[in-house]
Amino acid sequence: MQQPQEPGEPSSEPLILVVDDEVTIRKMLGRALDPLGYRVISVSSSLHAIEALWDLPELDCIVTDQRMAGPQGLDLLDYAAREKPWVGRVLFSGYLTTDLIAGSVRHHSLVAKTAPLHTLVVAIDHEIKLRARVATPRTA
Repeated sequence: MQQPQEPGEPSSEPLILVVDDEVTIRKMLGRALDPLGYRVISVSSSLHAIEALWDLPELDCIVTDQRMAGPQGLDLLDYAAREKPWVGRVLFSGYLTTDLIAGSVRHHSLVAKTAPLHTLVVAIDHEIKLRARVATPRTA
């Protein structure tokens, strides 16, 4: 059970933004990650995620699907890498192609939707630790 948090007090629980056009995936990830100590906010598109990226200065990591209407997951992660490089980035996709894998490995973690939950958690934690080395407006 989570301890109550004072207003304005920073949380020690990482904030994860889940981006997927499938509501069942968003709900499943929220239910799976919450008991593991993550705060989860979910949105249904990259456009909503871009808004959230600017509205959530405490955001620690984005977990996004690749194939969605509008900008694709890689487009979102590329945008996040340019604009907020301290935010972790995980592509969580059911459609892994050679081109997608090749385009992913240099900039963020890649996890297949068929992988066990533990694999996603390891990728999220890795991304948060890796990106924490980058100065943020919160720590600069």
